[in-house]
Parts: sequence; C-alpha cells; structure tokens
Amino acid sequence: SDKLLNGISVTADQVAVENLTVQRYAINGVIFTGGYDNDDPQDGPVGWRASYVTAANNGLYGLYAFGT
Repeated sequence: SDKLLNGISVTADQVAVENLTVQRYAINGVIFTGGYDNDDPQDGPVGWRASYVTAANNGLYGLYAFGT
C-alpha cells in the first residue's frame, strides 16, 4: 500500500499539535508515544496537547496517546 502508517508521531515532552486535519493514514492520524529507538525516550511524553484537530478515515485511531 502507498499509505503512510502515521501522520504525526510525537515522542518529545511539551508538544502541542493544533489546527490541522489528518486523514487517510494506515494506522494513526496523530500518535503521542514513547520512542521506538535509542534516540527517543522509552516513556511516553508528558505535557502534550492536541487542540482543534480533525481526524477522518484513519485505519485505527485518529488521535492516539499511548503510555503518556
């Protein structure tokens, strides 16, 4: 498939995702999670915020916060 897995992946603390639309991603439109490799923290981010985000037709979740 030509679809990207995730639209926006956040692994850092104190990140705001605002004023956007995410659609037609294979898994998640926006995901807040711990890192996938040694350069990212293993625990999920703290102090994150998502405001005015529209998510449509994503494979699993429009907005997903895991381990935060």
